[in-house]
Amino acid sequence: MNIPGIDSTGNSGSISRRKFIAGTGALVGTFLAGSGLLSSCSDENAVQTITVTAIKPQFISPYDGKAFATFEELTSYIEQYYPGQQPVNRFISPYDGREFITLEEFKTHLDDLFGGTGFVTLSVNGRYYSLHVKANWALSFVLRERLGLTGTKIGCNRGSCGSCTVIMDGKAVFSCIVLAIEAGNKPITTIEGLSDGIHLHAVQQAFIDNDAVQCGYCTPGFIMCAKALLDKNTNPSVQEIREALSGNLCICGNTKKIVAAVASFSQGL
Repeated sequence: MNIPGIDSTGNSGSISRRKFIAGTGALVGTFLAGSGLLSSCSDENAVQTITVTAIKPQFISPYDGKAFATFEELTSYIEQYYPGQQPVNRFISPYDGREFITLEEFKTHLDDLFGGTGFVTLSVNGRYYSLHVKANWALSFVLRERLGLTGTKIGCNRGSCGSCTVIMDGKAVFSCIVLAIEAGNKPITTIEGLSDGIHLHAVQQAFIDNDAVQCGYCTPGFIMCAKALLDKNTNPSVQEIREALSGNLCICGNTKKIVAAVASFSQGL
């Protein structure tokens, strides 16, 4: 079965159902939807597609090769251990590979590269991340492409489908229409933040127990929306559940079971 879509080169075409499911990477805590099925297939490439490695920019000290997550950490380290020294090698931008002789030139380039927006500190799943962002970068882009939290899915990219839902300041928000610079220092929870790494959150388990997952692409967004609702209303009615989930779409048509999963959790079934 082939599904119309965009291939890896950006051209219109079609992809196999197996590759489509693997490409969704629908994370439910540490569980990857479809991974058990795909790992048993003989297609080696299909197995590889479900392994995602987050590539984060690293700022390397030219004196000793030590790596840092932010430009500020690199600067502080050099000021402490190598004050007033010219680098043996040049400073290399982790974003575009350009080389600079001094930290001042490096910083100027970063400010130009990111439109002068500078750094933002994001509080995600109890951890803090300081990073350069462009003025027009959506929170969803930063979560996925800069922090490697790919459980947050990109669907419509305009706040219409709910696939990118995260909890910010206790509210379910569409991260594709929230600018990263607007999310600074606000507590954010993504699907990866629900599981403790071993045990699933009870809401996640309710989705599994009630067969509320099909292709899995929309599942993280539904779970995060349900979590936000249940944090405020521990025993919502079916109508309240439907209203809370009304901004999320399931193209597979599994909404009835999704509502049942949230209802079963709230009723302690």
